[in-house]
Amino acid sequence: GHRRLPRAVSRTTARVSARVRRNRLSADRTNVSMDQGGKNMTSIELANTVCKALSEKKAQDIVIVDVGGKTVVCDYFVIASGRSTTQVRALADNVDERLSQWSGLEPARKEGVREGRWAVLDYGAVVVHIFNDESRDFYRLERLWENGENITKYVEE
Repeated sequence: GHRRLPRAVSRTTARVSARVRRNRLSADRTNVSMDQGGKNMTSIELANTVCKALSEKKAQDIVIVDVGGKTVVCDYFVIASGRSTTQVRALADNVDERLSQWSGLEPARKEGVREGRWAVLDYGAVVVHIFNDESRDFYRLERLWENGENITKYVEE
């Protein structure tokens, strides 16, 4: 059957879409500007930085999904799992803290962190989805967006 997105995620998607339409933005796959004086980086560098922050706190099954050719909302999704709602919150908090520390970047929007089932952090060119195992199995976000060659499993360097 049809699976409905949690209300918070639906609202985030609607807000991002409205922001894109309002600003007539196209996905910038070259540079992501850092408002707080951080260095410029490409959207894939930002996605890899997110993965590094997730890996620090032992996130499971971290993948980067290239959605640039499928939507104007962003270039990449980074999707990861935590074993519990507590770990999902810790992972989201670590991504938020590390990106602020390392590159001066703050998320435009955060949703679902407190509940710890599906946390979404919107960094413009990169949208981070952190699920608990049950929610990830249920929504299967990667399967909605995959085309056979746009998913990269993150392996720590």
